[in-house]
Amino acid sequence: MERNYHVFYQLLSCRDEIDPSLGLSDKRAADFHYLSQGGEDSMHIKGVNDGEEFKATRNALALVGIGPEKQEEIWRVLAALLHLGNITISSLQGSAVCADNIAFAKATELLGVDPHQFRQWLIKKRLVTRRDVIQTSLNATQAVVVRDSVAKFIYARLFDWILRPINESLLPTSAAQEASSFIGVLDIYGFEYSENNSFEQFCINFANEKLQQHFNHHVFRIEQQEYAREQLKDWTFIDFKDNQPCIDLIEGKPISILSLLDEESRLESATDRSFIDKLYHQFNREPPTTT
Repeated sequence: MERNYHVFYQLLSCRDEIDPSLGLSDKRAADFHYLSQGGEDSMHIKGVNDGEEFKATRNALALVGIGPEKQEEIWRVLAALLHLGNITISSLQGSAVCADNIAFAKATELLGVDPHQFRQWLIKKRLVTRRDVIQTSLNATQAVVVRDSVAKFIYARLFDWILRPINESLLPTSAAQEASSFIGVLDIYGFEYSENNSFEQFCINFANEKLQQHFNHHVFRIEQQEYAREQLKDWTFIDFKDNQPCIDLIEGKPISILSLLDEESRLESATDRSFIDKLYHQFNREPPTTT
């Protein structure tokens, strides 16, 4: 099992050097749900000193214009996410967050959100129809999904926020306005296939399909069309596998895997099984039998 994002472990390795109000002073990686799911062995990388790596991270941030004050805000958000993952949700009457949940109190404090409203929307769902607004309770499993989705969303927004000053430091606005062209470097993720595949892996592989399509279109199709127009003789047509049917299956209009998933997510009675059955029915395949 791999560990979570390295910065979390780096932050905890230097917990004595950061603001004690973050609630990390007496904590280890094993104390946090988001950091300990891979077991003890996954929390440490042989030959890597997280404390030294944290210093390097801070220096790198400072180098691109993210000073000490902004860095403290970053650590605050990261600490909030760790506490957010420790919020326990009971199955009492559907789902509930205990009023005295320490992790909940610290997470809402660090995020600066109203505890009452945050608790409500962790365990409730609102569906807006043409005529009414319907509010229903989530079960404990669904509430955990909401909790984890909020954490992922906040981390993604933080990541995007950090990218802005990095890009500005590498290419100032004045230089960007004068530039007429640029050279881009693309690091392709690489396809992932595991025994248990997550939605994130599906998205990564879909992104790879889109990149492959872009490559095929520009390198093979357009270039060879240009060769044909110029009537070049000393070249042989390169046949290539067109992955457009795969792209259409995932995001095509009007019906695709993603559109069906979006539709199913809005239904109160939706389950994994009902979603799978819709996929098989829509794309003319026999669903597997269940025992």
